[in-house]
Amino acid sequence: MQNLAIVQRSAGKYSEAADLNRECLDKMKIVLGENHPDTLDSMQGLAVTLSRQEKFSEAEKLNKECLDRSIAVLGENHYHTLATMMSLAISLTQQGKHSAAEALCKQCLDKRKKVLGENHRDTLNTMQNLACIYSDQRKFKLSEVLRKQCFDAMKEVLGDNHPDTLTTMHNLAATYADQGKYKDAEVLYKQCLAKMKIVLGENHPRTIGTKENLASTYADQGKFSEADAVHPGWRRSVWSEV
Repeated sequence: MQNLAIVQRSAGKYSEAADLNRECLDKMKIVLGENHPDTLDSMQGLAVTLSRQEKFSEAEKLNKECLDRSIAVLGENHYHTLATMMSLAISLTQQGKHSAAEALCKQCLDKRKKVLGENHRDTLNTMQNLACIYSDQRKFKLSEVLRKQCFDAMKEVLGDNHPDTLTTMHNLAATYADQGKYKDAEVLYKQCLAKMKIVLGENHPRTIGTKENLASTYADQGKFSEADAVHPGWRRSVWSEV
């Protein structure tokens, strides 16, 4: 039941996923108990689904409850506890609570470095999320430093053409653009777009988002014909990963 809810969420069927999540969680509480690891996993899964439905306040409340239980039952450094901590940080930043989200994300990053290692995929994704939180607060230099570090690590661990590496490349280019480093952003966007076309395909949402951002960067430099040639009707995008 829990796995089917995950499949539904991945397919964008958030309402169906939430209903199944709730049913599964209620049954797990009765059968396994409120503090069983599988119950906590189901609780955190429901919080993620609620975030996808943009029910951020409800997701925050559930994440907080899940985090408190996870710390008590599994410990502060358990994999599930850290996943819930990151989920809570995301639900906070989605409500504009950037300062609280930043503090929690930093805590999660420090713990994941110690528990999983600096180059573990979850550690790198946490680093990516913290960089996004910095950007949301217009702390672009901090975001740039973190994204460079994350990009270098992902190239080494995942490879130059891994989707997560390309996401980080894209977001690093966005950070350059946010600081007015349009030439640097242009060069990186071009490289990223060429790779995304091969790895993800011409019509993948992230390929299209990169086209839009490259066009935006051209326009920022007054290169309007180049912008229109790449992607008419552009707008800037940034992504985070959990």
